[in-house]
Amino acid sequence: MNDVIKSFDEKRLILVYSSDSKEKYAEFLKYLITTGEGEKCKIEIWSDGNYRNNKSGISKKSDRVLFIGHGDSSKKIIDTTEHEFNKAGMRYGFNGIKGYAYIGRHTVRHDEYKEVLRLYSQYKTIFENKTSQLLDSLKYVRGNQKDIDILNIIGSFATVDPVAIGLEIGSEVVKAFDNKNNDDKMRRLRRRQQQLCLMLIWYIDAYQKFMETDYS
Repeated sequence: MNDVIKSFDEKRLILVYSSDSKEKYAEFLKYLITTGEGEKCKIEIWSDGNYRNNKSGISKKSDRVLFIGHGDSSKKIIDTTEHEFNKAGMRYGFNGIKGYAYIGRHTVRHDEYKEVLRLYSQYKTIFENKTSQLLDSLKYVRGNQKDIDILNIIGSFATVDPVAIGLEIGSEVVKAFDNKNNDDKMRRLRRRQQQLCLMLIWYIDAYQKFMETDYS
């Protein structure tokens, strides 16, 4: 058992964001992981360009790469890999030491968006139950802008901790749906909600499996 833990501790997770707009979601996922797991493995956040320049140094034995967003470097693995998760426009999958998580391009329908909210509420509860003993970690996130800027993640909805904000956004968007309001602001909010939900689902359902699988 100790050997397994030691091996896990020595691994590195590289989160590669496809564009500047996706960087905040890589930071959010890092927050979820470190809050739930502590410092089990080293987590680095790279741009797509940084990945292309440094991918030759990635180790099959100790490194795992998760592409966040549909970009130049993630296109091949997305096109050639069957999704392990595909609901309400949210998708992730794995192929060896590489994985991906991204939001589809289509505009989410009303019923799909309500599914996003349902999943967010479900996984939010799981996260809170899992991390109740580490609840003080939320104070660290709120107070340290250097590590993660919550305002960048949730814009004007920064009223509660990051794992609770999904429903804040959701209530606004559902009202807009019901009022037949489908403007650009509402579409952006829906996609933001999807992305946050996807990061939460990926952490709860996929993180452990992705990091523990041995490809050496």
